[in-house]
Amino acid sequence: MASKEPAAQDKAAREEKPSIHARLNDFLRKNRAAVITVFAAAVLAVVAAAVWTVVDERVDTRSAQALEKVELSLGEWYGMEQGPAAAEKANEILAALDTIRSKYGKRYAGQKALVLAGRVQARNGDWAAAEKLFLQAADLNNKTALAGFALQEAATAAEERGDTKTAIELWTRVIESSGASVGIPHAHFVLGTLYEETKQYEQAKAQYDKLTAAFPDNDWTKLARNRIILLKSQGLLP
Repeated sequence: MASKEPAAQDKAAREEKPSIHARLNDFLRKNRAAVITVFAAAVLAVVAAAVWTVVDERVDTRSAQALEKVELSLGEWYGMEQGPAAAEKANEILAALDTIRSKYGKRYAGQKALVLAGRVQARNGDWAAAEKLFLQAADLNNKTALAGFALQEAATAAEERGDTKTAIELWTRVIESSGASVGIPHAHFVLGTLYEETKQYEQAKAQYDKLTAAFPDNDWTKLARNRIILLKSQGLLP
C-alpha cells in the first residue's frame, strides 16, 4: 500500500507540472506576433543575401566585360603611330575608363580602370597625371595585389618627372606595403640608386644591404652587390 502512494504522488506532480512541449506551445501562442516577425525577418535576410549574391555576380560580369572592351581598344592604340588619330583614340579610352571608375567605384574594375588610365597618361608623357591616377588606384583598396603594382608605377612616374624626394617616399611605401611584396627587391635597388643620386651613399648601401640579406638569390641583389663594389672603388664608401 505504501508503495502505491509515492507513485500516485509522482503522477500528480507530472500532471501539475506542464511538459516542455506544453510550455513551448503556450509561449508560441502568447508571442505569436513576435515569433512570426522574427521568422519573417530571417527569411527576408536569406532571400536578400541570395539576391545580393546574384546581383553581385552580374555586376562583376558586366564590369569585366567593360574592362575587356577597353583593353582591346588599348591594344589597338598601342599599335598606332602618334598623331591626331591616336590622340583621339586615347581620349575615347580615357572617357570609357572614367565611366567604369564612376560606375564601379571601389570594386576591382574601378581600381583597374584607374591603373589603365594612368598608363595612358604615362604613354602620353603626362607623368604628373599618371602618378596621380596610380596613387588613387593604390589608395582605393590597398589590400589588393593591384594596389601594390599601382604604387610601384606611381613611384616610377615620380622618378620620370624628376621628383626624387617623392620617388623615395613612394618606393619606401612599396617596401612597407604588404600588398606589394612582389616588387620589394626592385624597390630596395631603386631606392639605393636614388640615394646615390642625392649623394647619400650610406643610405644607398643600407638599401643594398637589406636587399642582399633578404633576397640573396634575386637578380636585383647581384646588381646591388656590383653597386657596393663600385661605390667602394670610387672611395664613396669605406
